[in-house]
Amino acid sequence: MIDTGVLIDLYKKRKLEEYAGSAVSVITLFEFTRGIKGERKRVAVLKRLEKIFKVEHIDNLILLTAANMYRKLKENGELLEDADLLIGATAVAKGYLVWTGNIKHFKDLRSLE
Repeated sequence: MIDTGVLIDLYKKRKLEEYAGSAVSVITLFEFTRGIKGERKRVAVLKRLEKIFKVEHIDNLILLTAANMYRKLKENGELLEDADLLIGATAVAKGYLVWTGNIKHFKDLRSLE
């Protein structure tokens, strides 16, 4: 599962198609497309990304996984931004590894299941 920072790098380097079929969270698509100026371009890029990647939408399994992870983090006095928590929960629930440059946020996800 490709995280937002990696997706941005791939887009800038024009290497998206090299990773066709890889998964991205719908949250990653939101984080990515919100930075694109102009609605027409935003829509066009979103459609392109949806054709290239397998988009994982938030379902009940992901929501419950995220809620369980949140509770464990809170018990440990730790916090994780909701977007990263949902991306991580998507990866855990669907069995993906996360390709990210933000190791700190994603390193111990499986221990939170």
